[in-house]
Formats: sequence, structure tokens, C-alpha cells
Amino acid sequence: KADVDVGYTKGIPVTNVKIPRRVWPFDQYVFLFFAQVALADIVLDYYKKHGQNARSAGSIKISCAYWVDFFGEESIAAATKPQRLEAFVKHLKGLGHATAYIQRILGVGKAALQRAWRQGEIASVPFIPSIKVDYGAPRGRPLKVVELARLITEAPDHLRLLVMILIGTAARPEAALE
Repeated sequence: KADVDVGYTKGIPVTNVKIPRRVWPFDQYVFLFFAQVALADIVLDYYKKHGQNARSAGSIKISCAYWVDFFGEESIAAATKPQRLEAFVKHLKGLGHATAYIQRILGVGKAALQRAWRQGEIASVPFIPSIKVDYGAPRGRPLKVVELARLITEAPDHLRLLVMILIGTAARPEAALE
């Protein structure tokens, strides 16, 4: 492998992407400008190689679709500029999505870029900002210790262990059953 430092372009540091030899007839790897890699390729690769096997595959698929539909074939460098990301968030808000859902969509894009970096497909991960999530008013109030003790002692025998696991881990019931 020959590492090639491509330096700077128009005063902006350029990151590189490894392309396998079967695509390019040069040495083992050729480094291309980060600006030439489509964000859609990274997001779709993330879904194919990771997201479709995740527990939340349906949600990840929809989130990836939002990224691909909005940015199309834009490069990572162009799509991750602050103005473009702000436009993406504004677009999602315009579709009527809650801030928590928009944050989830942004999280999938972040995860795709992180995975590409860990796999050596990109040399660095661009910054994807988080947005402030409005969770609304809390549902109910926290239980007091006395109430928790009563819940455990009065639970039927076949549910007592489940109740203790749920209290101790704050897990979803289906996750605790696994």
C-alpha cells in the first residue's frame, strides 16, 4: 500500500477514501478525495452490511431513505456542510417529524459515517450536530422506595423476577425477557 498525501484543496483539508484495486488498475489502493464520495453510498452500505441485521432494521431503513432522498448523490464533503445539515433538519421538521425522531434520523447518519471510518473507507468522520430534543412533560412520577418494595412483594411469583429485572435495569420488557 502506498499512502499518498493529497494535501489541501482551496484551503480546506481533504480526507481520503480507499478504493479496492479491482476498481482501479493502480497499486493496491488509490486514495480519492473525500469530496468525491457520495454520502448515499456510505449510508446504503451501512444499511446493507449492518442496519438490515439490527433489531431496529425497519427504523434504520427509513432513516437511511431520508438521508438518501434528501442528499441524493451529493458528496460527503458537500452534504455535511452546516448549511446543508440545517436544511436537512428543516426539511424533516417540515414533514412534521418530532425532534426526537429527527435526532434518531441524524443518529443513523452519524452511525453510518462512524462505521465507514472504522472500516477504513474514509479517513475521518465529519461533524454531524445533534438537535435539542423536546421530550415533553414526563409521564407520571418516579416511584418511591416504599412503592417499589410493595410492587415487588405483591407481584405474583411468576412475575416477581421480571419486575426486579425491569426495576434494576430500566430495560424494555421484551429486552428483559431475552
